[in-house]
Amino acid sequence: ATNGAAWCWGDNTRGQLGNGTLTSSASPVKVTSAAAFVSVSTGFQHTCGVTAAGSAFCWGSNDQGQLGTGDTQSHSLPVAVSGGLSFASVGTGGLYSCGLATSGAAFCWGDNIWGELGIGVTSPSSNVPVAVAGGLTFRTLSTGNYHSCAMAGGNVAYCWGDGGEGQLGSGATNLSASPVKVIYQP
Repeated sequence: ATNGAAWCWGDNTRGQLGNGTLTSSASPVKVTSAAAFVSVSTGFQHTCGVTAAGSAFCWGSNDQGQLGTGDTQSHSLPVAVSGGLSFASVGTGGLYSCGLATSGAAFCWGDNIWGELGIGVTSPSSNVPVAVAGGLTFRTLSTGNYHSCAMAGGNVAYCWGDGGEGQLGSGATNLSASPVKVIYQP
């Protein structure tokens, strides 16, 4: 909404609508939060949003730490992502989330079985934000079910996570737990 209120609808069996209930809704319900969101992203059974001040909040399923709260307890109301980072945007994948800090650094949290966190290894999962390996600075970030991609300066793209179907764009069909450069051939 124009006042920063977030509205969600659909399945709510894990609290992903953020209204303090577990009741699904076929029409929009207001997310119960005083935060004014500038963007919202939905994952498999969790949702995250970012405020104009750069605060990130998540709600819903947290089995793999995908809410970034430092625990694995699900929440039906928005809770602050741990770490005190300032985010420009947050994206939600299947069972993980990633955020682009205002500094341009990427951080991810949650499931890591496919290398979704981009930390150089496929385990462990993390219930708090961890820096994506490589020290790269990004302008945009996008999350998929089990992989993420980000655009760095000079229009160079990097991806990490599950690459079994070639979705990392590196020319290979395997996972990468660290960012790999997308190979562009015009």
